Order: sequence, then C-alpha cells, then structure tokens
Amino acid sequence: MMRLSRSTATHQVADSARHQQPDRLLYTFPGEQPTRNLFASSSRRGFLNMIAGCFLAGRLAAETKGAPRQFPIPGRRPRSQVGEMVLAIELAREALSHENRAIAQYKAALDTNFLSGEAEERVKEARRTHEKHARELKDLLDALGGKYSEEPEPRKDYRWTANARGVIEQLLKQEEMRKDSYSSYAKKTRQPRAKQTFQAMKDDEERHIRIYKELLKKL
Repeated sequence: MMRLSRSTATHQVADSARHQQPDRLLYTFPGEQPTRNLFASSSRRGFLNMIAGCFLAGRLAAETKGAPRQFPIPGRRPRSQVGEMVLAIELAREALSHENRAIAQYKAALDTNFLSGEAEERVKEARRTHEKHARELKDLLDALGGKYSEEPEPRKDYRWTANARGVIEQLLKQEEMRKDSYSSYAKKTRQPRAKQTFQAMKDDEERHIRIYKELLKKL
C-alpha cells in the first residue's frame, strides 16, 4: 500500500474542504488574508438584492424625472384639501372684484370720446375680454361652492386725461397691476381649475399690455 507523506495528505484534505464548502475560504496565498467567494450562496443573495435595489431606484428616478420636488417649509403645515378650496375661493373673489373694476374702467375710457379707430377697437376688445373673465370667475366660484354678491358698478371718469394717449396710459397701468395679481394667485393656489383660470387671465393681461404699448407708439 502506498503511503502518503504528511504534507501531501494535508494538501489533499485542504483541497477536499475547499470543494465541499464553497461558502468558506476559497484562496489562501502566502502572506495574504483569506479571500471569500463573493458568488457563494449567501454572498450571491446579497449581491442580487443590491442589483435589484439599484434597478428599482433607477425606475423610481425615471418615473419622477421632471416632477417638482416639494420640501416641507419649517414652521408651516401643508394645507388640507379643504384649506386649498377655501384659499381658491378667496382668490377668485378678489379676482372678480378686480374684473368688476376693470369693466368700469373700460366703460369710462370709452365714454371719454377721446378714442377712435384702432385705439377704440382695441379698447372694446379688451373690455369684452374682462367681461368674459368675470363670467369665468363666477362659474369657478359656483363650481367651488363659493358665494359672491353682485357689487355695484364702480364709478370711473377718465375725461381728465384730456386725450387718447392719456386714456391708454391709464388702462396700461391697470393691466400691469392685474397681471401681477393674477400671476401671484396662480402661484398661491394648487386647486387645478383655479390655477388654470388665473394663468389664462394673466396671459390675457400680458396680451393687452403688448397691444397698448404698441398703440402708444402710434399716438
């Protein structure tokens, strides 16, 4: 019978142990720490979990790409759905008051008899737009369950402006003020229909501003 030396037998036992226990030490080089098999059963599960986590994180980032990130403001609680509705109603009432004054301003501007030709047509067109705004705001308040009252028409008189240029300058100033107000309202509310209404009204004011600035170059 062949007899094995002690060193040969030791190496055979070590080789057998490495094959039978893949989860344990795989290599041991002279002067180095033992290296663990990263793809053994327990390590393989951790590695696959890590890959799955990276995949899910990538999917989440892709789905939320472009969405505005909202961070809590210190000292301020997020508004409830009811709170959002109440705020939208308050802003709509303020906007309706602005529009009622605008309609009165345009009536006064046309009553001066200083306007004619293109200037008169542009002013009439803007007045119709503000009348439409008032109707839209009343519809919005009805949809939100808000109450409003028919205010008496404000009295305005632009005859002191003395000419068409003076009238257009006054209308331009009022349009700029309303544009700033509606821009602020659209940013404040998160109620979808109210935000859309205020944004559209702001766009109309900006259009009126451009028209009046062009008119002033001709007057």
